[in-house]
Amino acid sequence: MRSSSSAAIAGDFGGLEMIDSWTRKSANGKTVTFKIEGDRKSGFVYSAGMDGRDTKEITGSVKVLTREDVETMFANYVAGN
Repeated sequence: MRSSSSAAIAGDFGGLEMIDSWTRKSANGKTVTFKIEGDRKSGFVYSAGMDGRDTKEITGSVKVLTREDVETMFANYVAGN
């Protein structure tokens, strides 16, 4: 898989502490866009989008997941685990 990324610390902008976005291209040519948004007070929102479909997982966790953890979470979701 190929990937590209962009990350920015938002600080007080919009109340978000962190925004992270990256893409992965699968062997079959589909591009998946992943995002991490949120803050340590209210939790984090993890999302994945492909072909106009977006899936979001909202957690109340104060620990932010790694990119690999986010990709695994959505892979397990797609696989039905």
